[in-house]
Amino acid sequence: MGRLAELMAVDMSVTSRHVAHNVERGWVERQPDPQDGRSRLLRLTERGGRQLDTLSEATTRALESFLHDWTEEDVARLNGMLERLRGSFGDCGALSAAGPAAKADQAAKPDQTAKAVRAARAGRAEKADPAPQA
Repeated sequence: MGRLAELMAVDMSVTSRHVAHNVERGWVERQPDPQDGRSRLLRLTERGGRQLDTLSEATTRALESFLHDWTEEDVARLNGMLERLRGSFGDCGALSAAGPAAKADQAAKPDQTAKAVRAARAGRAEKADPAPQA
């Protein structure tokens, strides 16, 4: 559970609620850790695996529907940007394990993401509302 909270970069209480939700639905089961009786190991159940498959298929269908008119080049560009975004998250656990000083340092850095979002919005606004031509 501790490692899961670290990976999700959330408080242990949040992780506990998420795990309880999944256990109640039969998607995950808790088992005692044979090396530490106080700890619990989480295991995806067969039902949980089926649920993941169902969600994966639904996501694939939705993306196919939304991107049906995109070129292969556009989809490849999207995949590249999503991979870059995922890489930007880095190892969330590393930052939380580094402590408050690392978090403060990270917060003090210029917010490149916000700048990129503002620039993208400005670009969309220009495209959506072009200047009148004489």
